[in-house]
Amino acid sequence: MEKVWFKNDRGQRLAGVFHAPSSNLLANIIITHGFRGSKEGGGRAVILGEELARRGYGVLRFDFAGVGESEGDFAEITVSRQVEDLRTAVNWVFNSPVRREVPLLGLGRSLGGSTLLIAAAQDSRIAGVCFWSTPYDLPQTFSRILDKNFDLLKSGRSSLELQDEKGKFILRSDFVQDLYRHNLEQHISSINLRPILIIHGEQDEVVAVEQARKAYTMAGNPKEIAVIPGGDHRFLQTWPNVWDRVFIWLDKYFKA
Repeated sequence: MEKVWFKNDRGQRLAGVFHAPSSNLLANIIITHGFRGSKEGGGRAVILGEELARRGYGVLRFDFAGVGESEGDFAEITVSRQVEDLRTAVNWVFNSPVRREVPLLGLGRSLGGSTLLIAAAQDSRIAGVCFWSTPYDLPQTFSRILDKNFDLLKSGRSSLELQDEKGKFILRSDFVQDLYRHNLEQHISSINLRPILIIHGEQDEVVAVEQARKAYTMAGNPKEIAVIPGGDHRFLQTWPNVWDRVFIWLDKYFKA
């Protein structure tokens, strides 16, 4: 693993880790973490990066601004700013020697998947995308997550201090207002001729599986969907099934 740094368009230094492949490089993969997550993914993203590298893939994991080791304030989070951060990561891969001669793929989890979807719709250099537990209707999803706080921020409350299992954090009205700027269903329908894999837990308690099924119907070809029986939002017990599905998809489209 190699520690890397790059600056986003706002001048913030973002922290990443690159897993170099142990064999001939087949493709590069950028992994984007979810809301309130980090590049470590509770340790599982690290293990996944190592396994993908063993299979011949270069893997970049990075923290969005305001998270983990990256500069910035989490309170300034918006999806649009995360898209800017991801674009910086894409540029880092393509500006790195040797690493730009193979396809670049994206693997996004939860809100990181939404971010990846928007970026891929705007940037054809991203040659394939895999979405885990991804929201495709952002206002509906965060209205469900934030409950009455969503309406308070939408109606003009400048900021709120909230708390989850990771502790206290601040969200600003900019975050909620920005959700309405992105029509993810429209974006996914614009990704044509690039492989798409949608993975979703049948029992996802955060993002309803119906969102994934609807997104699949709107996606361009080639596309695949895997609804994981018993899978929750984090795939706490079913993650081996998810990993296997990803490996099969990669072998099918990017191993040659």
